[in-house]
Amino acid sequence: LKLQTGSTESIHYFKEGRRIGMEIGNDFRVTVGDMVLATNYHLLNQPDSALLFALEGEKYGKQGGITKYLSYIWGVMGNIYRQKGNDSLALSYYQKSLQYAIPEGNYTVVAGTYESLIDFYQSKGNADSLLFYATKNLPVIQSLGAVTSSVSGDVNPGIAYQHLATAYSLKNNTDSSNKYLQLA
Repeated sequence: LKLQTGSTESIHYFKEGRRIGMEIGNDFRVTVGDMVLATNYHLLNQPDSALLFALEGEKYGKQGGITKYLSYIWGVMGNIYRQKGNDSLALSYYQKSLQYAIPEGNYTVVAGTYESLIDFYQSKGNADSLLFYATKNLPVIQSLGAVTSSVSGDVNPGIAYQHLATAYSLKNNTDSSNKYLQLA
């Protein structure tokens, strides 16, 4: 069964999984259900619903010691707070996500969180921070290869090179920008 993230079928499926998890006292099932529901509602531009499920996922993840998924949930919370216009909380949750994902070797979450930070700083026109995170993300993406998931989005080395080219372009460094555009 393949469910498209952001679809009503996915929401129904994971709400039912969450309900069953609550009924049988399975924190893992509840955490995963909440994590996916938070992502779905975020993608559907329903940040209040997304935040509700993210907070519940955080609660049950902590309660059940399910730290692998907490780093993902915190990254989604960063996206939700950004969507709600609270940049300082967004950045705080992105950093929290990285603090847990990096030591765990959860590189799909690391790549996804770096992508969120890259997008954030690009939208602000902050070339230095954009370059910092684009540079950090390149070896992560190279180690993963091409990945498409609800966690990381669509990341591949070509996208990483495009981010570097954009950062250098914002810094008016045409030579470096062109170098990475050619690699993309």
